[in-house]
Amino acid sequence: MADPSKVTISKTQYVGFMKRVYRVLLALYRPAEMEKEIAEEWLIDSAGCSELTLHLFTKLLFRVVHQWATHIDLDEYVEFLEKVFARITIRKAVRATDYKEILCYPTIITEIVPETNEGEDPWAPNTSSAESALWDPCLSDEEEKPGYDYQHKEDEASMTVRKHKKRTPPPNAGADEEGMGEQPPAFHVKEALDFRETPVYYQNNGDYKPHSNDMVTFVLAEEHDILPIGYPAEQFLTWLKNDVHSKVE
Repeated sequence: MADPSKVTISKTQYVGFMKRVYRVLLALYRPAEMEKEIAEEWLIDSAGCSELTLHLFTKLLFRVVHQWATHIDLDEYVEFLEKVFARITIRKAVRATDYKEILCYPTIITEIVPETNEGEDPWAPNTSSAESALWDPCLSDEEEKPGYDYQHKEDEASMTVRKHKKRTPPPNAGADEEGMGEQPPAFHVKEALDFRETPVYYQNNGDYKPHSNDMVTFVLAEEHDILPIGYPAEQFLTWLKNDVHSKVE
């Protein structure tokens, strides 16, 4: 096995790698613009060398993650690079029985859940984040209207008490004669959302599931198979919106 410290990356390999990275990070990917941008970045990342050493490649990864991460935080940097890696690679299995190479493509599982405090269940109806998001501030002398609940709540920022209102939840279909019954979890549109996109393998019918004696490695995916971060979540929300419209109509 080659010494990793002596492995180098050619300009052609660099360009192919960066194209895949930018396909993940840029929702609007324009090939001509990216080729020009990557050519200029090569001059910086290569430091005048004809190939990238492991040290220069590590500096390249740090530059990318430092530019795109929200905070200067090690855990966030690692999470960011793991997301990019999962998007630009696929698994290649070499079957032990006949040495046939089989490419294994991931399925991206999308979850959209309310952001919660640590330890809270995001779908629980009485979590502090879900409950507080339902109440809107209103004028203290606002006339109380049917269909709304009212209460006075303390504003932690100003240390004052203000009047708030929220829509009265609809009666539960499973309620008893007195209208009592467990209400379904509330999911308010104002609540901050956590978008989770996880590539998983061997989940679909027909997917080849490697055996223990097969050799499995990661290889770069073809550019046309790479989706930007957030695209699956966007498609899910679009489908959800259209589905709601069709049900209402």
